[in-house]
Amino acid sequence: MYEQLTRLPLFQGATKEQIVELIEKLPLHFVKLKAGETAVSRGDRCTHVRFIVSGRIDITRPTPDVAQRYTISAPAVLGPEYLFGASTVYPFDAIAGSDGCGLLLLAKRDFLTMLESNRIFMFNILNMLSTLAQRADTLPPSQL
Repeated sequence: MYEQLTRLPLFQGATKEQIVELIEKLPLHFVKLKAGETAVSRGDRCTHVRFIVSGRIDITRPTPDVAQRYTISAPAVLGPEYLFGASTVYPFDAIAGSDGCGLLLLAKRDFLTMLESNRIFMFNILNMLSTLAQRADTLPPSQL
């Protein structure tokens, strides 16, 4: 599990001891999906951080013109920008694009506990969210 976590952007720079302590304290849930199985559906409330630890997720996001389609491959986080804020529902469908697609789920309250426990985790999530916000600033609305 340690190896999978160290590949994720949120855990970059954390020591092995910090990650092991996290694994021991927090209830981490692993989910394996087969190709074609749903990870999240448009309109689902974002109640957990969903880390993609293996495989890939195919995203379909409806827009007024045409549905946008793209793929997110491990290691990555699925829609972290929807955990907080004015809208906490996913605006897209996320389907496993490969067999053995692995997700690690962490409940919102446990995620907050994790962020409060270590500045590295807090710094990494702030960087991730800032990058997403800045990217949204530079893309035309049709590409968000």
